Amino acid sequence: MINSPIDEIKQIFISENTLNFNEINEKFNNEKINIEEFDYKQLLKEYINSEEWESALNTIEKIISKEGLTKENINYKAKLLIKLGQIKKAHTFLDELFNNDKNDFYYFLKTKIYFYEGSYSKALEHIEKAIKYNEKKGLYWYWKGLILKNNNLFKDAIKSLLEALKFYQNYKVYYQLGIIYFEIKNYENAIKYLESILDSPKIPKKIYWYLGNSYQNIKNNEKAKYYFELFKT
Repeated sequence: MINSPIDEIKQIFISENTLNFNEINEKFNNEKINIEEFDYKQLLKEYINSEEWESALNTIEKIISKEGLTKENINYKAKLLIKLGQIKKAHTFLDELFNNDKNDFYYFLKTKIYFYEGSYSKALEHIEKAIKYNEKKGLYWYWKGLILKNNNLFKDAIKSLLEALKFYQNYKVYYQLGIIYFEIKNYENAIKYLESILDSPKIPKKIYWYLGNSYQNIKNNEKAKYYFELFKT
């Protein structure tokens, strides 16, 4: 099988564990590939999809050297540091970058770091600061709901997630609402929110487990069986 240029470049990155651009330029000179115009964003996405976090971090560093610290690139770097378990580095990166110019984006990224390290009280504190900057940012309300849910504050979590839906029509919001309603044994609402996203291409498979159990709890065994079968396949 003939590898594509992006596969060849990935192999160099993996084998060298570095961004050896002189070697890449030499290798692809005959194919007239301009390495400076190479689509590193696509390479980054491939590394993330295959959970090759170290290679992804190396790639975002190259992108930053070309594009600078855009919001997207800052978000990627912070996310990858978290994935690699480099929590202290992630905090330091953001604190030094924003220094005295803290804004909602800073507080949002810090929220995610605190959340993934299990510091939910600090995560809640920071997401509330982000919301003060921008109350119409649905993503912030979603994260507040997620934090509250993880603290078993289900009533407050529902309020935040419903607020998120005003501005952020994402399947994740409906999914979390469905799970919360399931946890508090409101199976009708669990079904309502979970079934509303069944056409989404990114839904987790466990949605069928929640739906199967929800229908089982309201004595609709036919529907329960249907969703349990989907969960098993």
